[in-house]
Amino acid sequence: MLDPRSTAAVIAVSLVAFGVSYLTIPPLSSWLKRRGVVGTDIHKLDKPKIPEMCGLAVIAGVTVAGLLSSALFGEHSREIAAFLGTVLIAGTIGVVDDLRPLSPKLKPILTAVAAAPILLLATYNPHPVFPLIGTLRLTILYPFLILFAIAVPANAVNMLDVFNGSMSGTLAIVTLALGLVLALSGNATASPSHFLALFSGSICSTVILHASSGAIREAWQLEPLSARFQ
Repeated sequence: MLDPRSTAAVIAVSLVAFGVSYLTIPPLSSWLKRRGVVGTDIHKLDKPKIPEMCGLAVIAGVTVAGLLSSALFGEHSREIAAFLGTVLIAGTIGVVDDLRPLSPKLKPILTAVAAAPILLLATYNPHPVFPLIGTLRLTILYPFLILFAIAVPANAVNMLDVFNGSMSGTLAIVTLALGLVLALSGNATASPSHFLALFSGSICSTVILHASSGAIREAWQLEPLSARFQ
């Protein structure tokens, strides 16, 4: 269980991730739009051009909060380094794919490379516990499973992004639910908790921005938030 001090630190990390991503998205979207890094929103009648690669704001939030988390939880610096390394490699592949689309065969292979920090820093446990089975010994097989554990979900999540906010909304539900399970099960420790804090903080900021600049703006005819940065 997390002690009160660690709990406060995890909450602070989540708030930092939220703040960095929330404040980065509007100017980033305007900057990308001015440089023509846009795509067509085919789900709207007027087919507007919207900026792409705004997921960089989430990566920025995760990175800044990850560095803070490393300072607060020094005993987990190796795990945090592996975590951030994986996020940054996967994010770089995503940027390349947006600028110069990768082939369906090459993209999963490159995404699997993002698992390299986890493997090189040996931040995995090859003895997972399965319900009704118990502890398994997967010393040889587990590293190969990690490659699939990174590549398959990464590409699956990318396929969820069919509407503005659908991917971030889905991930927000998942990360917040996992955090709740950790808290209720009594298994909340500093290591998994601050990883969830990084993601949930950044992802929730995109959900709120999508809502405030989309549904709420259309309902109340408000000025888009990004317009303030143009």
